[in-house]
Amino acid sequence: MSRRSIHFRLTAWYSFTLALGQILFAVAIWASMRHLLLGDARRLLADQLAGSASFVQSELHEPNVELEKELTEFAAALHRGTYLRVTNDRGNVIFDSNPKFPWSLDGSHVSWNRTPYMMLQEQRPIAGKLWSFAVSTSIAEAETLLRRLRILLLVLIPFAVLTASIGGRWLSRRALRPVDELTAAARSISAVNLSERLAVPETGDELERLAETWNSMLARLEASLKRLSRFTADASHELRTPLAVIRTTAELAARRPRSAEAYRDALDQVAAESERMTRLLDDLLLLARVDAEAVDMPKSALNLAALVKDLCSQLTFLADAKQVQIAFNASAATPLVLGNEAAIRRLILALLDNAVKYSRQGGTVRVVLQTTAEQVILEVIDNGPGIEESEMAFIFERFYRGAHSQNSAQEGAGLGLSLAAGLAERNSAQIEVVSQPGEGATFRVLFPSAA
Repeated sequence: MSRRSIHFRLTAWYSFTLALGQILFAVAIWASMRHLLLGDARRLLADQLAGSASFVQSELHEPNVELEKELTEFAAALHRGTYLRVTNDRGNVIFDSNPKFPWSLDGSHVSWNRTPYMMLQEQRPIAGKLWSFAVSTSIAEAETLLRRLRILLLVLIPFAVLTASIGGRWLSRRALRPVDELTAAARSISAVNLSERLAVPETGDELERLAETWNSMLARLEASLKRLSRFTADASHELRTPLAVIRTTAELAARRPRSAEAYRDALDQVAAESERMTRLLDDLLLLARVDAEAVDMPKSALNLAALVKDLCSQLTFLADAKQVQIAFNASAATPLVLGNEAAIRRLILALLDNAVKYSRQGGTVRVVLQTTAEQVILEVIDNGPGIEESEMAFIFERFYRGAHSQNSAQEGAGLGLSLAAGLAERNSAQIEVVSQPGEGATFRVLFPSAA
């Protein structure tokens, strides 16, 4: 299949439309000129015929008039190349200025001696009788002018189209040169140098918007590639530890005979690390599906107060193990939110688990639910070590663990808050955090009200 460049197609279409326009313009000019010239000749004939009839009528009132002689003098004063014939009511030709002229009774154009003539015939009442008058004049000058105009147009139109096509091709190449430069620059950018950007021409036209759009896309690709690289590195790091523990435990258990209790302890440790890997892989898979919007999340109106109360009850055993209390406080109104129940349940569980995990022993995790006209606000407040200001920008990133969690014995891969942020976004909610070092942290989720 033949493929043509854009500038070739632009030039072809430009030349075609220009040629069509020139042809229509030439036809209009030629037709208008012909109508004007022939119209002038027709009006001249009409005036001469009317004058001839008036002259005959006035001469017939004269006594002893020699009408043929008088008409001969009258015809001599007519325009050069004009002939006159007068016929009385009985059909007798009274006067004919050129007997050889081929008068036609049913036509307005005749040709004689290779010269075109226009002819006009009418009957006029004179002295109560109908006389016939015929007058003709040469239109050779008009035909010559029209022929020259036609030749001129036929010569000039191809020349004009050819000249304009050459100019159009040059203009199209010049206009599309920035596009070729952008294309060449875009081809030179790969995964190795995604930080490079296209030069943005400050023209305020489509090319500037195209370059800006390309740069925006490159920025998104660069950010996605960085996240993917960091995600892959962090995931491999997180998976390496449990795999190493499982392998080491198995090798130590198989190195020499051991007691049944030792084998049981080794298997328990392998099972615990396997369970940790399973949870990690499940979270990674869910995060990937949330990012790709591949998770089907049908939404419905949910009673958020009942859902939060049920989740607080489920986490009571975890809180009791850390000697932490969970206090739930909701406003008098029954808050209804629009969202996916499974996703919102997972979101709240992640926030509650994080709050219980980092609360001080003997402390309290407060869960507050407030309702406004347009939003339902859920706050999970802990009394843990808080979050440093330098860590606030990274708290919802995957595998990120703050300084307090890295220095403590807390388990976790750092996926809970990232998963909560992704699920909140998929349910049209906003999640934010407020914290001061040493004063705990408040995670706030703003759900759109179902009302």
